[in-house]
Amino acid sequence: MRCIKGIRACRSSMDGDGEVAKLQGELLQWDAKLDTQLKELKDDFRGELQSKLQNLFEQYLGNPTPAVSNLAAQDKGKSILADAPPSFPSRVPLDAHPMLELGSSGTPSRSSLLDWNSWSHKLECPKFDGFDFRGWWSKLEQYFEAEGVTDTSKVRIAMLHLKGEHSVDTIFTPKNRADYIY
Repeated sequence: MRCIKGIRACRSSMDGDGEVAKLQGELLQWDAKLDTQLKELKDDFRGELQSKLQNLFEQYLGNPTPAVSNLAAQDKGKSILADAPPSFPSRVPLDAHPMLELGSSGTPSRSSLLDWNSWSHKLECPKFDGFDFRGWWSKLEQYFEAEGVTDTSKVRIAMLHLKGEHSVDTIFTPKNRADYIY
């Protein structure tokens, strides 16, 4: 089949099919090259990321032990989330507080609360400002329970957290006591 005025010869439909097949072959080659390059890039990125993570672990956790370093080859291919990072010892479950022991009821025992109490004070004791004695007392009881304060220490702590003119003398006088408590 020829084009008008013989300027150019048009290719037959058979030539067009051959051209499409040739282009498809080239696309397959490019696709294979891209897959190979993508895999190489992915492997390079993974290696670089593992190296950076290893450096961060060493920076924050210290150097791994030599015995565990020999096991790094065995760790290859394991999930990072399921196991310890390569060349580091296995995870040890962390407790909320290592000194805190649970009693038979599943609640912390009194002795462990006292140990924990001496270890860390993270709550601030509420201060009485002269208004809403019951609200302050309720917050104070919650504070005592959370901090594991002993009964013998409660009065002293409460006295220390009364502000200025609202001291023990003015609150617990016989005429005012009924107003605040009842």
